[in-house]
Amino acid sequence: MTTSGIKPTSERLAFLDGWRGLAIIAVMIGHFFPVPGMEFGSFGVELFFVLSGRLMAEILFVRKLDAVEFLRRRFSRIYPALLVFVSCVSIPALLSVELMHTREPLAQLPDIVAALTFTASYLELFFSRGLMFAHTWSLSVEEHSYLILLVLAWFTRRDARLAMYCMMGAAILCVANGVISSEHFGQREELAYWRTDVRIASILISASIYLAIREFDLKRFMHPALTLLAVPCALMMFAEQAPGYVKYGVATLLLAWSVNTLDIAPKMVREALSFRPLVWVGLISYSLYLWQQPFYVAAGRFREMGLIYVVMLVMAALCCAIGSYLLIEGPARRFINGIDLRRRRLRQPAAGTVERFAQEPASR
Repeated sequence: MTTSGIKPTSERLAFLDGWRGLAIIAVMIGHFFPVPGMEFGSFGVELFFVLSGRLMAEILFVRKLDAVEFLRRRFSRIYPALLVFVSCVSIPALLSVELMHTREPLAQLPDIVAALTFTASYLELFFSRGLMFAHTWSLSVEEHSYLILLVLAWFTRRDARLAMYCMMGAAILCVANGVISSEHFGQREELAYWRTDVRIASILISASIYLAIREFDLKRFMHPALTLLAVPCALMMFAEQAPGYVKYGVATLLLAWSVNTLDIAPKMVREALSFRPLVWVGLISYSLYLWQQPFYVAAGRFREMGLIYVVMLVMAALCCAIGSYLLIEGPARRFINGIDLRRRRLRQPAAGTVERFAQEPASR
């Protein structure tokens, strides 16, 4: 097996966080400042998905992180902030007809249950979907992909090449599933391409490209210009009239190639992605993704009143996201991920005491 010489994750953290920053900025543009004819929100979610594919491939098949540690880190990263968000927003959403005079409730009980159980990607198959937690469908796809890739890592005994072939085959089937669902059965894009059995292709494509680069030393065939051009080319495919298989097939391939070849991209690209304000936005991107939704829902009523009101809603969402990151997301991750470390520290004094007694003379 050969590798491409890709650097460890810790050394890439800055420009990968910058990629996250671009992703959430695209989502915010799509929600608050929509560009006619373009789907910036969907483009941003796809940026998140291909980054997840790269990171999961490295964590599970290259670094071979222990399953318990992997699940604990994923849980600490996702669930505490999600739980607080859902707890804060649920009651106003349920009572929105009375409190905000909406035509329908912004959420109902199935929406809340689906958000907390990561089943929102299938909610609309059985219930009508409320707006307040509609964005949690992408979290469902992410969490399902974590479990599927973890099981794949176990069955392939972390054989990266075998896992790569499995992911490629599964990705092809998922893309075909999306085409059949949308083109043959005529399902709406939100119904066809929000399901895990279709949209997980985005994560699988990126993960398999990452492993292929390592396994077959594809770095020697890469050109930095391709990494630079892939993102704008993919963006042009996210036109409203473009079919799903173009946006979540062809464009996904370009974005997956781009995120997996950032290491050889022109230096100015990595430096631009490492721009500190962009990295900072990337760090709070998860909390911002959660908290932008209620303000996005409100933006529909304020947009006609003037741009300044929409900007105020964006600033409010940003303040909530910063609070979530500093008070919930960060502390929860440090506490949960530090459980094993604290246990080891507690065991060390006891082990040291036993060792000292064993070394002392028996006459004591």
